[in-house]
Amino acid sequence: MTSPRIAVGSIFQESNEFVLTRTELDLFRNTYVHERDALFALTGTDCEVAGMLAVCTQEAATVVPLVAGRGVSPADRCPTSVIPISKKPCSRRYERPDG
Repeated sequence: MTSPRIAVGSIFQESNEFVLTRTELDLFRNTYVHERDALFALTGTDCEVAGMLAVCTQEAATVVPLVAGRGVSPADRCPTSVIPISKKPCSRRYERPDG
């Protein structure tokens, strides 16, 4: 029996509602973009792709690497008036929902 071929890839963006600029490719390059065989550089790390690769190895599946990219919006792209507010702990108490 031949091993199954599993395509592995991921595009992950972490942002927030205060970022007013568009997400460009440079935001992904600041964290990582791995294409094809370079995706295997994520093996053994703490990202989602590493988990996929580990399961494929465990199950003797052949990995077909696609692209893995992670982009994180930096704080310097937030309006300066928002940053001090967002760093303060939330002092408002919320009621428990019904049910």
